[in-house]
Amino acid sequence: TCYTDKDEIGTLGKTFNAMADAILHTQQTRRTFFSNISHELKTPLSCVKATTEALIDGIAVNEQERTHYLERILAETDRMSRLVRDIMDMEHLESDQMFIKQEQLDVAALLLHQADKIEPLLRKKIISLLLRIETDKRYALGDADRFAQVLDNLLSNAIRHAPSGSQIGLILSEETQCLQLSVSDQGEGIANEDLPLIWERFYRVDKSRTRSLGGSGLGLSISRGLIEAMGGTISVESKKEKGTIFKIHIPWQK
Repeated sequence: TCYTDKDEIGTLGKTFNAMADAILHTQQTRRTFFSNISHELKTPLSCVKATTEALIDGIAVNEQERTHYLERILAETDRMSRLVRDIMDMEHLESDQMFIKQEQLDVAALLLHQADKIEPLLRKKIISLLLRIETDKRYALGDADRFAQVLDNLLSNAIRHAPSGSQIGLILSEETQCLQLSVSDQGEGIANEDLPLIWERFYRVDKSRTRSLGGSGLGLSISRGLIEAMGGTISVESKKEKGTIFKIHIPWQK
């Protein structure tokens, strides 16, 4: 039977088909989500288990080796804690239950603090930092802790993908009625077809390479949710083999 849009039964059939497609998509998304969660937890859990068994078996022959193994366990438990925190943040953002403080935010001071915080990581990887504050306006309305979390995510990504000997940029400037914060790197870049997808949960441009470099695959999705909750926007520009730049726009406060 051929139904038209004017046919009530045909319209009802199309509605049910659309509902079925939506349910199927939700189920597939949920399966993918739990599959990714399982994978992300399996690696650190396996490492903790193997390291603990090695300690029990007496493989560490001196205090230095025992400290090394214990530090490995601590690093992996920290990794799992970050993943759990990220999952909780995603849940709160998607259910509109994320509490965002609306207070005066000194963006310039936050940048200086973050630059100081990442200095050991930059030194370890032989990366330089270009830090510039190009505006007298430095205040916005938002949540300082959550804004710092976004900066952590963006700078961690930049350091992770920047090659040794390259430069990371952290620049605060002014546009019409807003502050612009840019975080750039000179890494491998992102292909045009991948750019719209990087905000999706657990999406990785190069799955094998990114897993080896670390990261939960949730940071960018959370960052966008947090910035939008503070009334701002976040965007990305990238060129393969040239690097990537993330730009945050947030209304400035007098």
